[in-house]
Amino acid sequence: MSQNLINPKNKISTMKVYFACSMRGGYQNTGLVNLKKLTGVLQEAGFDVLTTHTTEDGSIEKENSLDTAHIYERDYRWIEECDFMIAEISNPSLGVGAEISDATALKNQS
Repeated sequence: MSQNLINPKNKISTMKVYFACSMRGGYQNTGLVNLKKLTGVLQEAGFDVLTTHTTEDGSIEKENSLDTAHIYERDYRWIEECDFMIAEISNPSLGVGAEISDATALKNQS
């Protein structure tokens, strides 16, 4: 796991965050603009956001073109790699629930 280091500009460095949010279920309760703000603030603070693709324009279409098994394996690797997870849960999402479950199970193994 990465160390929590404060650099001279008071930014947290080397910590990896998995930002989970509804994608296929849409952003109707939050809005993509607000999700982009959240990941932007994390990046400005010096966090390495592993899942910035979730807030990019056209991300839903890109994800829908990928195989479900590929998405699961990619996301699971990122969950294993992250230091912590932030889950935006105002939009219903079975996927985010599964990601929270995976992260909890991994944490309990260590």
